[in-house]
Amino acid sequence: MLDPACGRGHLLAPWPYRIGYDPHVTCDIANEYYCEYFEMSETHDDLDLIVCNPPFVGMRPRAYPEVFMREIHERYPTTPTMMFWPLIMQMNQRS
Repeated sequence: MLDPACGRGHLLAPWPYRIGYDPHVTCDIANEYYCEYFEMSETHDDLDLIVCNPPFVGMRPRAYPEVFMREIHERYPTTPTMMFWPLIMQMNQRS
C-alpha cells in the first residue's frame, strides 16, 4: 500500500506492507519511508492500493488533491486508489 502524503502514517497503519512519502513529517510505521515529494519519486512495482489524504491548501491555481490525483493516475493508471477528497472538488466547483 502506498500513501503519497503519509504524514505520521495513520492511514498506513492497517496495512501489512506500507510505503509512505512525506517531505515534512517523519513516518515511523512505514516499511519504506521516503522523506521527499511523491511527485519527484520513482515508481513502485506491484502496488495493491494507493490511499491518500493530500494537503488541501497551498498550490495555485490547482488544489493539492487535484495535483495528487493527476500524478497518481499518470504513474499508476491501473492501481486502485482511495482518496479523501473535499466535496467542493467532487462538484467541480471553486470558491
